[in-house]
Amino acid sequence: MNKFTNKLLLKTNIQINFGNFVLSGDSAILSYDEEKLVINGSPASILSNKNNINGVANQFIIYPNLSMEMLGDAQLLQNDQSIYAEQITYKISPND
Repeated sequence: MNKFTNKLLLKTNIQINFGNFVLSGDSAILSYDEEKLVINGSPASILSNKNNINGVANQFIIYPNLSMEMLGDAQLLQNDQSIYAEQITYKISPND
């Protein structure tokens, strides 16, 4: 934790579990001032077997309201639907 920047840096093979979701990446920065979690990877990924969600992107940005931005070569598969774009915004349901 850097008390001057109010950020927590996590390095090397990050795996973050919340609810039914698992996020994986190469590194992550938790910014308390900006209230966001940024996960970087080559690529970073999100997985939820219960919700049948699988996604990858170069970067995930997650906000306190559980909205998530997937940036750079983003792919999101949910049930039988797939989205491919440079940027995808996804809202994680609190009931998930």
